[in-house]
Amino acid sequence: MATQIFDNIRAVRTKIAAQLDGFSTEQLNKIPEGLNNNLVWQLGHLVVSTEMLCYWRSGAMKERAVPLADNYRNGSKPEAFVPETEIAMLKERFFSSIDTLEAFYTEGALRVVEPFALGTFGIPANNMDELLQMCLWHDTLHWGNINVIRKLV
Repeated sequence: MATQIFDNIRAVRTKIAAQLDGFSTEQLNKIPEGLNNNLVWQLGHLVVSTEMLCYWRSGAMKERAVPLADNYRNGSKPEAFVPETEIAMLKERFFSSIDTLEAFYTEGALRVVEPFALGTFGIPANNMDELLQMCLWHDTLHWGNINVIRKLV
């Protein structure tokens, strides 16, 4: 199952990345009226959320740093204009983080998971395979948010 889930995450992220192509730095930073975040926040949120869920819920990798976690974690919102350099880094991590996660998974570093339920819907994750399914579900949920925001910028 593991190879398939990583392939599925990459496939969804390829579609999301294509949705973001062609937007300027200003457009990626624009918060449409009535909303509380923007396209770059959505991108950053997907990057850091997947890393946080997989590393921090893994008993073996609790101390692994997740760059920019405070900027894009659940409950955060855009606080400042995000420069092109940070956007480029997030776009690169959007895919490289999945490659890194897969390598750790294959090595067995991500086998232990502290069981929990995702707050929004209470979906349980008791092992890494369930957690990876949750990450895929989370990506597709935010893909919908991205599609809404991109029509408004």
